[in-house]
Amino acid sequence: MKYLQKRARLSFVAKRLVLTTAVVLICFVLVRYYGLHPIDRTSAAIQKQGEWSCSNGWYITGYYVPREDELPGDAENIYVERVGNLSFSDEFLGETRMEGWGVTRFGWALGYHSGGWHRRAIVGTESRARRGYRPRLRSWI
Repeated sequence: MKYLQKRARLSFVAKRLVLTTAVVLICFVLVRYYGLHPIDRTSAAIQKQGEWSCSNGWYITGYYVPREDELPGDAENIYVERVGNLSFSDEFLGETRMEGWGVTRFGWALGYHSGGWHRRAIVGTESRARRGYRPRLRSWI
């Protein structure tokens, strides 16, 4: 019985291997015969060493998370949904509006959307923030 199961398994693997090999060979034949290339080298600009070739219409931007302790400024009172009235530096609030979210001195994130300020916990840091833990935020690049 085990012999038949083993033979059936080998037969299945062999069929899959033959099918995969056939598909790969057909792709090679099509590429060779029709000249289909994964990268169309005829439309790519050939660039010599030391030359720069750029196209128009690209905008490069960067994102970062503002931290309240790194952006001092004049105090500004705001209302944070489900928290109440708090005071933050105007510099921090301006950068947070621009970037979307910022990290407060309390260890949670402050965000501005839907016409108001909102609080969001940074995963895993809420209880550690009370003990002086400063989370390190990494860029998404």
